[in-house]
Amino acid sequence: MSEANAHKNHRERVKKKFSDNGFNGWFDHEVLEMMLFYAIPRCDTNPLAHALLDEFGTLSAVLDADIEALKKVPGIGENAAVYLSALGKLQSVYNRSKWTDTKTVFDNVTSAGLYCSDFIGNETEEVLALICLDTKKNVKKSTVLSRGVIDKVHIDIRKIVENVVSVNAKYIVLCHNHPSGILQPSYEDIEMTKNIAKALAPMEIEMIDHFIVCGKGYTSMAERGLMGN
Repeated sequence: MSEANAHKNHRERVKKKFSDNGFNGWFDHEVLEMMLFYAIPRCDTNPLAHALLDEFGTLSAVLDADIEALKKVPGIGENAAVYLSALGKLQSVYNRSKWTDTKTVFDNVTSAGLYCSDFIGNETEEVLALICLDTKKNVKKSTVLSRGVIDKVHIDIRKIVENVVSVNAKYIVLCHNHPSGILQPSYEDIEMTKNIAKALAPMEIEMIDHFIVCGKGYTSMAERGLMGN
């Protein structure tokens, strides 16, 4: 059997294994090996999968890695690096796509918290997002305001107002993630929230909540009495 046929047969067996039972019981290197099939069409991707894990440590670290860092691993070219990076960011896009803004109502903390966690919970850097609501608290617009360490990012009140005016919103909800996994609001989070609410009040824009999220977890600052109202 030729080497090309051997690779082809191996790939077919791996794909059949996935078709039969998903990724249940797979090791990280096996998952990476199969994913690389679709970026590197004609070679044994098993050694590359191991090399990636040796370099970055875990599957999640590989998928979170910078494209340039991925390309430093021998055998990983531009296509494979971009593909792996895209896979790492796909979860956030998938989560966001589950919500249709016109059908989403923030009528309780749970619905709002789940929306916020799906919107930015899988981001790997700190992200501050704005959600605009109408008079019935239907979601009108969701947008990322800034990226970076939130307590060091200048919050542009004008940008918030522009988003509110663009959809004629009545209320807003802020949310930002803690990639560290700690859902406890920091002192900076609380002060930022109070300052934004105070700045928006004269414009009759009411901030009804600010959620801290991580993955599927969330905490409501309004529910905890930290909004400064």
